[in-house]
Amino acid sequence: MEDVEGAVLDLDVVWVMGGSVANLPAVWRVHDLDRIMRRAWEAGVVLSGVSSAIRLGEGRRPLIHQLVADGTLPTSHRTDDGVGLVSRGTKLVEAVTGLPGKGAYVVTREGDAAVEERIEPRKLPTMRHCPYGSTTLNIRRARERIPRREP
Repeated sequence: MEDVEGAVLDLDVVWVMGGSVANLPAVWRVHDLDRIMRRAWEAGVVLSGVSSAIRLGEGRRPLIHQLVADGTLPTSHRTDDGVGLVSRGTKLVEAVTGLPGKGAYVVTREGDAAVEERIEPRKLPTMRHCPYGSTTLNIRRARERIPRREP
């Protein structure tokens, strides 16, 4: 693909699957994808996924606590599986989930320790008999409601 930036900017959603919290961003920098992803975000492309590069979840709790406690990461967010974080620009607006008992968390540094505070997610309605899957329908609805910004 010759025009990676153009291809990414033409997308409505970038969904990242898998990756190392340390290695993936380094690989992106080598290929200038960090700059491309920032331009995409600024243009209104939704950046999401189930990767440690996008979020640090239940299985990564000790790692995110260590990285925040030692100052490697600034204040950070993590989620249980099945929870999404909704942001407007760089501001976290809310956490959402369709699953009971799940949560999101803000992890801050206090002295040499990481402190975790729960963010109670808003419960999303259950979608029944959805031929495309809830994610597909939500993306379609978002495309109809949210005008794209020009890059």
